[in-house]
Amino acid sequence: MNPRTFQWLTIAMAVLLVFEGIVRKFVGGGNLGHAIFFAKDALTLVMIACLVIRAGELIGASRYLAKRWIILCALFIPVIVATAIRDPILAVFGAKQYLLYPAIALTFLEGFGRLPFDELRRWLLLFAWVLIPVTTAVALTQLMLPPTHWLNLTTEGTSLEGFSAAGELRISSTFPFVAQYSMFLNFAVIPVVALIWWKRRSERVGTIVATVAAVLFVIGTFATGSRSAVWGVGSILAASAFVYILRARPRSLPFVITTAVVGLLALVVSREIAPEAFAAYDARAGGREDRTHVQEVTQRVWNSTVGWVGGPRWAPATVFGYGLGVMSNGSDQLSSYAREWRSDGRWTETDIANTLFEGGYYLVLLWMAFRLLIVITCLKYALQIRHPRLFGVGCVAQGFIIVTGLLGTLGIQPPLAIWFWMAVGLLLTIVRVDRQIHGRRAEKAMQGGMGAREATASAPSV
Repeated sequence: MNPRTFQWLTIAMAVLLVFEGIVRKFVGGGNLGHAIFFAKDALTLVMIACLVIRAGELIGASRYLAKRWIILCALFIPVIVATAIRDPILAVFGAKQYLLYPAIALTFLEGFGRLPFDELRRWLLLFAWVLIPVTTAVALTQLMLPPTHWLNLTTEGTSLEGFSAAGELRISSTFPFVAQYSMFLNFAVIPVVALIWWKRRSERVGTIVATVAAVLFVIGTFATGSRSAVWGVGSILAASAFVYILRARPRSLPFVITTAVVGLLALVVSREIAPEAFAAYDARAGGREDRTHVQEVTQRVWNSTVGWVGGPRWAPATVFGYGLGVMSNGSDQLSSYAREWRSDGRWTETDIANTLFEGGYYLVLLWMAFRLLIVITCLKYALQIRHPRLFGVGCVAQGFIIVTGLLGTLGIQPPLAIWFWMAVGLLLTIVRVDRQIHGRRAEKAMQGGMGAREATASAPSV
């Protein structure tokens, strides 16, 4: 199987995820809209088919991740059976919410892991140059349009005014809802930092291009009016800085300072050129709503970590839960059983609460242990990156993996799960490219007869 196939599958998934919302709004509801909604899953199945064909060629991190993924699927059998007893269709839908998307990390790694640094750089910077300006332009357009315009409606053609903040419209850009735009922006921190850190010294316009992209990114982030976007980006950068300082220590200062300066400059410029993009967020942060900004964020973090114990009052926790996928968007359209649970507006907002409800104590232990395994494994690999420029961007990918892997609603929101596994694939790709660079240097060192033993020392295979 040609690696180029995996590259185009990865690119197609990113483009589909970014433009799904605007296409569904344009075509309206109905069968075509539903087909576009499930296109992500169909594309992932194609990825799995390609990976099966290539299974004998998987090495290093690809083989490691594939084996853990297969074990996870086997351990999911008890909760899948428990769900199938209630509704077989729901069992299939619910299982794919948890089990389908690791294929994206493997596809990314198999497609881009053998590329030289310059080509990987080109693809990632293209992401920043194209998708961030386009999504920000659509977001600003939405702010200038009336709430009744089709671009400001949901994918079913209803008003988005219910998602407003203190009377200010919260826009979703090319995505179906604000939350999905926020997920994209959290991931987009990685290519934006790459744009800042990977610019060549010989490129005189590199700093200008990086600053413009950072400004557009900041405008889009605040235009959502979403704490998940703003605080998510901040948390990811904080986690990234921690990982970077953890290994680089004094050498980390140029990277941290450069990124911080460009970020602050982008924030100042953004407020000057597009003040209307900050209206919704400032209204919420300024306390015009019932709860203050800090109280809201604190409550969200608390609920994400310990607020799930025992389950909701209307559904006490059990061993195997009440059915996979019940609380996921769209399940009520497929299953009468899920529709009964959702009919009274019941909702488990946080991921662990959702996992406890859908799969009981068994699934909480299994699902969170697997996610923790991925976070720790990626952290070990990230700390082994030797190339300074690759290490900086790898730390940002690891920051996204830490924050999203521990607190993200991966079992409820497939778009967030896709971005999470794409970040895992990107990090492992950076590690593999770093190994290639180090391997070439080791070969040159051996040919030169100097420091051969030190040069050939390397971390576990990727």
